[in-house]
Amino acid sequence: DAPVDLSAPYTVPDMTGSNPQVSLTLSVTAAGNAAAFWSDVDGLVHLSHYDAATGQWTQRNPTGVPGANVGSVFALDGTGQAWHAQVAGAGLAVYSLATGAQDWTLRGVLDPSLSTPETPLRMGADAQGNVVLVWACRDCPDALPDALHAPLYGTRYDVASGTWRAPERLDAAPGTAGFTHMEDFQLRVNAVGDAALVWSHTTSLSPTGAPQMLRVHARHLAAGSGAWEPITPLAP
Repeated sequence: DAPVDLSAPYTVPDMTGSNPQVSLTLSVTAAGNAAAFWSDVDGLVHLSHYDAATGQWTQRNPTGVPGANVGSVFALDGTGQAWHAQVAGAGLAVYSLATGAQDWTLRGVLDPSLSTPETPLRMGADAQGNVVLVWACRDCPDALPDALHAPLYGTRYDVASGTWRAPERLDAAPGTAGFTHMEDFQLRVNAVGDAALVWSHTTSLSPTGAPQMLRVHARHLAAGSGAWEPITPLAP
């Protein structure tokens, strides 16, 4: 059987309450290599890399990047390069860590308007090193004042050119209210670079602030073009 692709990360939040910055992320590639990421009480990002060929874990303590915050996400691409995205004072910053490197490298500040560290992020990487990043933009004008619903934006890093696409609105047309629940969206990226995004969408809020008319929407990004296809209602 073909190997199962688990390249998109799944984040397990820290539930102890002793240190809200400590979170654990596991990212696995189609080849079976893996990386576990966490931020310890020292405030630094730590990672341990699993080599499927040797069956061994190797501890790494890279430098050159601020410690993870509660909104940080991580991914491991098929080349062995690690990725870290977080909202810091400068906006949405993305870093990479090459195989064998000691220092994280800043790969871009994608949305300087973002300033909320708790902004939910989702990230995935493919076998070649292309990266897809999606976030709920609670700092954007289209976000609702309830601080729970916001528009979704996304971008893609192209490894061949070393550039990011301009961030684009994914959940609706620009200028319309963002009715996506900020914690209720998921992104997956497969080994060839196709991406699938699903989210919980509402058409309005009741006077008490409760969502009304729940919808489930989806979009697909084709690796060949790097462009998002139209929105598909899954539960209209």
